[in-house]
Amino acid sequence: MTLSYKYYLLNFTNEHIYACWCSDLEKMEHKSSCSGTLVMRRCFNGKWIKQTAVALVVISFLCLCFCELLLVSEFNRIQYMSDIKQNGTLYKTIFSDGPDQRKSPKILLYTTFFGRMVWYDEYLATFPKSCPFGCTLTDDKSEIQLVDAVIYHFADISWQATGYFQDGAGAWFSFPEYRRADQVWALYNVEPLTMVWGSTNSWQGVFNWTWSYTRAADIVSPYGGKRQLTDVEKDNIHQSTFDYNYYEAKIRSGGIAMISHCTDDARRYRIISKLRHFIDVRVVGRCGEGCPDGYLSCNNLLGDYKFYLAFENSDCYDYVSEKYWRALERKQIPIVAWKLNMSDIVIPGSFINVYDFVNLDEAGRFIQKVNTNSTLYNSFFKWHKDYTLHYTNGMCELCKKLQDGTSRRMAYHDMDGWIHNNTCKPMTVRIRHSKFLTQVTDKCFRGIGYLPF
Repeated sequence: MTLSYKYYLLNFTNEHIYACWCSDLEKMEHKSSCSGTLVMRRCFNGKWIKQTAVALVVISFLCLCFCELLLVSEFNRIQYMSDIKQNGTLYKTIFSDGPDQRKSPKILLYTTFFGRMVWYDEYLATFPKSCPFGCTLTDDKSEIQLVDAVIYHFADISWQATGYFQDGAGAWFSFPEYRRADQVWALYNVEPLTMVWGSTNSWQGVFNWTWSYTRAADIVSPYGGKRQLTDVEKDNIHQSTFDYNYYEAKIRSGGIAMISHCTDDARRYRIISKLRHFIDVRVVGRCGEGCPDGYLSCNNLLGDYKFYLAFENSDCYDYVSEKYWRALERKQIPIVAWKLNMSDIVIPGSFINVYDFVNLDEAGRFIQKVNTNSTLYNSFFKWHKDYTLHYTNGMCELCKKLQDGTSRRMAYHDMDGWIHNNTCKPMTVRIRHSKFLTQVTDKCFRGIGYLPF
């Protein structure tokens, strides 16, 4: 008897789906079974079919998302590096007239720094001695007509600084009404762009220069830097540098982290929780145990531990904050979580990146081994033979740029584009408070292997 697929029937019951192939159409009228001239009958558990179908749909969708994420990430990296090479010309207009010649420029710090004017006092104490280019500083706004450059701190003119999200009474920042044609207005920002809320579209054409940690800025001022030693410097390294036992110098094993920005776009707490299965980890600061005796009391504890968990609150190109650099100063091994390639910025062999491992368990086991092995621990300080720490004075670089006579007049026609520039994902109020959505997406992407941790 020949099987005819046109008589294919699916019979649904409460718990199962029965798939039957019948040769007799009349028998198909029976809703519960196929009998009599039945040639073949196959029964499957309906729950299994439903679960498999749903799983296939979900996996297909996530695979598409995964591919899109990879493509977008690579596109963003290419675009960012291209923008660095083009010196940000995608977002600013460079005018044809020649550069302004300035002698002994005067710089006005127009805004506060996170609500306080301490940056003026700090610069005033050190700037004249540390910078040989002959600029003077002021915070007197009445001198607006006399100064050559006006500096605005981003956080103090954005929504975040006005208290808009704290009490709903924030007001827009008021720029000065006077502006001289040859005056440089510079936007200063050292915070990761996930902290940028709201739109900056109203700033188009306002600023001439940008001053930030990113290499795409006009004034590049990272939190720290490296300098390769010359052959003469290498020959003059004292033997004590090679003999020093960094492992024995630490009085506490395990790691410590001081976290004051509790927003966790980079998923730091998840990593810390996992590492605690392998080493002791202490968290101090506003987002941890706090600092009952003040900030300095916490800061004095940091150098006692073998590791410092230098986890950033955001994943951004070029964003390597003081957490990493100060750990090196304290002769610690920084444990970092860099998803992006920071090799152009940091010192090779000086850190442990948890994303260099297949998963966090593997990273934890390695850190556990380093924590108990003096030879392995001390090997992370061999960089002293080839590198030294090097810091850039951003204010001094700005002073130099005002006088070097090489910078043509320019203005940022797309400041919002430059600020975001695909360097990291900007934070929004919806994303910031959608913890459930974050947890769900994390689990889904870990399920397909995108998030190893």
